[in-house]
Amino acid sequence: MRKIQHKRWRDAFHIFALRKNEWFKQKRTLELRKLEVARQQKERLKLALAGQKAKEADQEYKRRCRNERIRAEEQQAKELRAEKLRQLREAATKQHFERLMTEKQRQHEALNLVAVMEEEERNLRLRLEALHFHREYMEQELCSSDLLEPVPQCSKTILEEDLQIGLTEFATYFEVQVAQTAMLQLQLELM
Repeated sequence: MRKIQHKRWRDAFHIFALRKNEWFKQKRTLELRKLEVARQQKERLKLALAGQKAKEADQEYKRRCRNERIRAEEQQAKELRAEKLRQLREAATKQHFERLMTEKQRQHEALNLVAVMEEEERNLRLRLEALHFHREYMEQELCSSDLLEPVPQCSKTILEEDLQIGLTEFATYFEVQVAQTAMLQLQLELM
């Protein structure tokens, strides 16, 4: 009987040991599974952090590129504005210079024209004086010829009328020339 009891105890102990081993195995498996889950979670967290860092780095790179592009566009716009201003200044300077040259040329032409008109006026005065002198001479000739021999009245009248018409036409032409000279001098003073 003792043998049977001893056998039962041994069987019970053996079963207990098996169960204990089984329980330890399960516990060990659970611990390994927990460690594996923790490791996987840690890996996932690492990957997520790496992905987040990569995304942030990509966004930072894009932001830097965008800022660089904006800066380059602003610089290009400034350069274009500066070039346009330079061209406008050059065009304005050229136009001003051309205007000055044109005004100088006009002034020079006007001065030449005034000189020509003054010369013509002097010539006209001389011609007018010559005509007056000629008229006086002709009148003296007519008077002296009246004393010597009588000249028909009609030819004397015709000569006087022709002389008077010539003098009137010449005086009108002279007045027009003097008026034109005065106008040119006035325009020259206004320039």
